[in-house]
Formats: sequence, C-alpha cells, structure tokens
Amino acid sequence: HAILSAMAARVDSTPGITRRSGWMAVDLLTLSHNSDEPRDRYQPLTCFGCYALETATGEVTAIVAKKTILATGGLGGIFLHSTNQPGSVGHGVAMAWRVGARLIDLEYVQFHPTVFFKKNAPRFLITEALRGEGAVLVDAHGRRFMDAVDPRGSLAPRDVVARAIQQHLARTGEACVWLDASALKADFIRDRFPGICARALAHGVDLTREPIPVVPAAHYSCGGVHADLHGRTNVRHLNAIGETACTGLHGANRLASTSLLENLVGARATARADVVELRTGEFQPTRPRPWQSPAKRADPLLVRQDLQLVQQTMWNYAGIVRSPRRLARARRILLELREGIQAFYRDCRPARELVELRNAVQSALLVVHAATLNPESRGCHFVQSDDTAES
Repeated sequence: HAILSAMAARVDSTPGITRRSGWMAVDLLTLSHNSDEPRDRYQPLTCFGCYALETATGEVTAIVAKKTILATGGLGGIFLHSTNQPGSVGHGVAMAWRVGARLIDLEYVQFHPTVFFKKNAPRFLITEALRGEGAVLVDAHGRRFMDAVDPRGSLAPRDVVARAIQQHLARTGEACVWLDASALKADFIRDRFPGICARALAHGVDLTREPIPVVPAAHYSCGGVHADLHGRTNVRHLNAIGETACTGLHGANRLASTSLLENLVGARATARADVVELRTGEFQPTRPRPWQSPAKRADPLLVRQDLQLVQQTMWNYAGIVRSPRRLARARRILLELREGIQAFYRDCRPARELVELRNAVQSALLVVHAATLNPESRGCHFVQSDDTAES
C-alpha cells in the first residue's frame, strides 16, 4: 500500500501524465483488427492503444497511443481462493491473447499455503514466518496432520504444505485447516506479528488465544505475456511488465520478493527503451473504428454466478493438484461457459463485471490449456495420474 500510494502521488505531481480513475481497458487496438483504414489489415501485428470503459457511465472510448504497456497484474482471481486484489483475473493476458500476442508458462501458478479464511471476510496472507517461529497446522480435531505427510511437518516447503492442505480438505470435506500458535507467548506473537494479529482480531479471531483458520490460495502467476527484459512482446508497440508479463525470471516457481525486483527493474528498462523508440520512431497511430455498444444490460446476478462457477471450476480441477481427467473436465465446463458469456458480451452494454467475467473465463481456459499440454510436474505445476489423484 505504501509503495502504491507513493507512486500514485508521484504520477499525480508529474506534468504530462493524466491518470484516469474509474476506467478499465476492454480490448487492445491493432491495425489488423481495429483500424478505420482498410489497407491496414495487411500490416504487421501492431498495437496502437485500447478501447477503455468508463465504469460510471458505461461509455467506451478509443484511446490511441504510440506505445501501450500492459501492467494489469496477475490472474489469481480466477480461483476460488486468492491473495490477489479483487478483479485480478488476467485482464492483460486475455486482451493480449485476443490480438495474437504470445503467451508462455501459464500453467505455473504459485499457491500460498496459509491464507486467512472466514466466510464473508477478505483473504489475506498468513506469513510462513509464523510457522517458522513454531506455529503448527492442525485439523478440526487439533491433530497435526502434516507430520504424516513430511518429516519436516509444518516446516515443509510451501508447495508441499499447500498440496497437503488441499488434499486433506478434499478427503475430509472440511472448509479449512487451522494454524495453532499456542506454543508461542502472547506478547511475542503481538510484537512479532502485529499486522496479522490486528487483521485477524478485526474478524473475530484472536491469534494469541485460538487457532487461526487458513486455506491455500492462488498467489502469483509465473507465466504471462511473453516479453523480453525491456517489456517488448511479439506485437509491435505493445509492452508487458510485472506479473502480466513472463520474462523467464521466475522459471517454474517464483522465489520470494523477486517479483518486486522484477517490477522495479523491468518497468524502468521498459520506460527507457520506450523513450528512445518514441524519439526515433516514425510510427503514427491510425484512426480506430468506433465502438458499437448494444443497449441491453447484463443481469448482474447471472454475471456473478458465472464468475463463481469459473472460480470453483479452476479451484477443483485446475488448482494445486491437477490430473488429466480433472483438466479435461475443467475444459469442458469452461468452454460451455465461455459460449454463453460471449453471447452475453455481444448482446449487452459493457460493464466492469461483464468485462471481468469475459476475461476471467478466457484466462482460465488458457491456464487449463497450458496445464494440459505439460504432463511434467515441475515447480508450482503439479500433475498426478488419474488413479493417484482419485485415490
């Protein structure tokens, strides 16, 4: 929050930058898809801005640009449990895919093992440092189930712990497991973990007196829009940075805090390269075709229900533990769902929730497709045979 606040203040104080709050990108503009000049359909794949929705009015405007940078964050919101901000459903990945950008490594979605869980309460990370200090994972009966999974017990690596929790929940039907810090002194917990204590207490859980309910959650997407270290993609004048991009830095499993480093270094390198290209390049954006918007409004209840179905499907069949049969079922459900969502989108005025749903189902299908094509368990992509997964 502190970093974002400082950045927003710097942007607002910088001449030449206009920040539009309450807007969201709907689709990228490319010469071959959106130019008002018929001959541009024969041009190389080139981006020249985006269609953007003003959410308060429902109006869509074409924003033309010589350079467009995708920095839309991750796709954890396509799963039932996520540490990402609301609305992080792979907007950049879906928009890039629709114009022909190359995507890579989308099967590698990192799951954090311990996230606060309570009905109607926001999810937030419960740091692994708490287990490092001596807190242990227990089931609904207070049993330390991790001891039977790994000799390191609750101190096993995060991927092992996340899988063990997910398999325990699937086997028992319980909604969550519990992190028990009763072996630690109350003053130590409050001094060492003040943020977690305060947030949990705000939702009626006193970490110093009782176990805290936790579940695993989608945390970080190692894959994304394929980009070099200067943010360049295979689409001319389109850059991707941050979690939206995949530069290869994270491999099959991100190390802690390297994403912040990538954001800082990658964004700076991209900005410097773009300044040089803007000064020396001759590209002049063309005039886009006007947006055609239907008058009908989407039923918000149906939109919410469809998004929940996407999230539940991804969590059950394409989440922490995957198998060929589970992935095939996810694909069938999502393909049928996408057909209905596309009809929604064609017939209704765009709204934030509808745009989010459209991108969520597409991002989900892309993750499932990538996972299906990769039978090898590596990093945060874990695949079991059908027989093993169902035993």
